[in-house]
Amino acid sequence: MVARAIATGLLAVLGVLVLLAFAARLLFPGSAPDRTLPNPLQNYPAPALQTSPAADWQRFHAEQMRQVEGTYWIDAKHTQAHIPIDQAMAQVVREGIADWPKGAP
Repeated sequence: MVARAIATGLLAVLGVLVLLAFAARLLFPGSAPDRTLPNPLQNYPAPALQTSPAADWQRFHAEQMRQVEGTYWIDAKHTQAHIPIDQAMAQVVREGIADWPKGAP
């Protein structure tokens, strides 16, 4: 009984695969023609590789640290500035945050 069900299932799967192959052939007739490549092939330039990755990394890291630790305007029109996180935390401790709920008594 089980062997019969397995055989029937395998035949059904095989039948579906055959039908899908025929459907694909009808929908895409000759979709993969054999073409030869033209001679000569195009000559693409070699990729521009880093000449000194360590120096590039040091420049990148220095720029990132300058931005993180620096003070500069983000939007001067709306008076938004960037300040270092240590300075910002000290300012919050010193002045608090406006409209922040106070601790429970």
